[in-house]
Amino acid sequence: DKKSRPRVELFKLAEVEVGAAELAGGAGVAAATTVSVGSLTVRGGDRVVPQVLFGGPALCIGCSVTSANTMPDTDEGMAYFYSRKSGAIIDNDERASTYMTVGTSIPCPDLLEWDDDGLLCAVAYGSRVAIYLSDPPKFTLLGSVNVVGGSRLGEAEQPIISLKFIHGVLYCSGPSSVHVVFLGNLAEEDTVCDLDTYTIA
Repeated sequence: DKKSRPRVELFKLAEVEVGAAELAGGAGVAAATTVSVGSLTVRGGDRVVPQVLFGGPALCIGCSVTSANTMPDTDEGMAYFYSRKSGAIIDNDERASTYMTVGTSIPCPDLLEWDDDGLLCAVAYGSRVAIYLSDPPKFTLLGSVNVVGGSRLGEAEQPIISLKFIHGVLYCSGPSSVHVVFLGNLAEEDTVCDLDTYTIA
């Protein structure tokens, strides 16, 4: 039964239209309010429990999986991507019913970041980052690399704590270092690109 399947309710911020004269006069602006745009049915069957929502050009919903005894499983869970249908983007339709699944499921990431163009998506798992190219309905893995590893033999790896794309270059920071990831040639169709990493701080 589709109605009993796990769902995520989506909201958007309501637009507040206040004249510039009112703001200049010292009038306060009301707190932001949200408006529901509907519920999105989550992939993965009846045993998934939505845990985290990553926003961006495509939504990513991270879920844990429950076992038969309804307790969450001990593994890391799965994540699923959802993008608006092309007609909805053109019509600026933001209702939840306009979203469709794209790509395959991936392990639930610790962090997720999109570039400004909404084409590149970086996901972090501990000290490893994977970069995907989004071209709905395709979602292609370009490559993955360990970026915050121990520099000396036997030194423990450190987790990535932030990601940011700047002009097509991915910056990753760990607890005590900053790394940059350069992408290879993205012009070649359906190929894995080379990822080069450098420590800059």
